[in-house]
Amino acid sequence: MQIAFNHSTRQVRHILPQIPYDPRIIIEAGTPYIKRTGMAGVSLIRRMWRGLIVADIKATDGAAKEVMFSAADGANAATLMGSTQ
Repeated sequence: MQIAFNHSTRQVRHILPQIPYDPRIIIEAGTPYIKRTGMAGVSLIRRMWRGLIVADIKATDGAAKEVMFSAADGANAATLMGSTQ
């Protein structure tokens, strides 16, 4: 199961502690949440959740650096975008 946080750190602080740890649960730092909080939002989730975290950054340009930032702040995975013609 993947649970996405898209709003605020207040929402994360209120809801995340109520989710029982299960290694099958993935917590997502959603794109709107990351835009509001930056990578500090991912760090907050990491401090509160010991399981899998995905940073939904949808990186295109500079993806390698953005993925490195996500990993440094505790994300286990990040989303990327691509296009082709």
